[in-house]
Amino acid sequence: MPPASFEDLARLALDGDRDAVERLVRELQGDVYGLALRMLWNREDAEDATQEILVRMVTRLSQFDF
Repeated sequence: MPPASFEDLARLALDGDRDAVERLVRELQGDVYGLALRMLWNREDAEDATQEILVRMVTRLSQFDF
């Protein structure tokens, strides 16, 4: 699959493309987890925070300001 920007993936996800949603989450997951781990200093808490952030991102994707 050719590289796509986060914006491209978000637009595809909003159009109902489940693969784009999965790819967007997968590509952001590592960075979100790394930031959460640096802020929380606890692996389990960082995992929980990452999951919560990614769920909120997906459920509020329609509010994204392109």
